[in-house]
This record gives sequence, structure tokens and C-alpha cells, in this order.
Amino acid sequence: MLGLRLIDCSHNRQNITDLVASVLADYGLTGKVFAVTLDNASFNVLAMQKLKHVLSKYLGIEVVVNASSNDSGDLDNAVNSMFLHQRCACHIINLIVKEALEALKPLIEIFRTAILFLNSSN
Repeated sequence: MLGLRLIDCSHNRQNITDLVASVLADYGLTGKVFAVTLDNASFNVLAMQKLKHVLSKYLGIEVVVNASSNDSGDLDNAVNSMFLHQRCACHIINLIVKEALEALKPLIEIFRTAILFLNSSN
């Protein structure tokens, strides 16, 4: 973890991209990153698509955003196949556990009632 920065504006694609690029630039790591781990929020996924162009220098590929469509497609494919946007495993596990607990909620309530009954008895 490099930096915790407050995003005091909209959490959209551009703001997230700018903030991550700013943190990497502050530490001089823009050309040294090949993977980023974020949760699965849709704006994070969109931001990483845009950030791939900024971080492509690590791969030895200079991606020009306004390149012709033929060149840009080949470069995008190269960057997409090599750059890793990893979804946060902890976030995914948390979502799975929440869903499982929601399904087990009636059984948990019965168990809690039984424990309360046992604790209150002699």
C-alpha cells in the first residue's frame, strides 16, 4: 500500500485514474507497475482500463491514446494481455461470506434463541 488519499469528489473513472496516477508519480513508480489490486466496483474497473495506457511503459509499449484505430487495437490487445488488474480477493471473499450468512440467517437466529434460553436457565 502506497498511499491513502481522500477522494473528496465523485468516485468516477477519471477521478480514480487521476488519483492512482498521482500516487504512482509521487513515488516515481509510473513506469514500474504491472499489476493493480482494487475491489470490483465498476468505476475501479473502468479506471484500470484507462490507467493501462499510463502504465504501459513498464511493458515496453508506448500506447498513444489518439493513435489510428489499427495501431491502437494491436497495442490495446498487447497491454490487456500483459497488464494485471487483480480483483481484491478479500473483497470477493467478504461478498461470498455475506451472501452465505444471509442464507443462514434464519438458522443463526434459532441458534441464538437457543443459546439465550440456555444462558437464562439455571
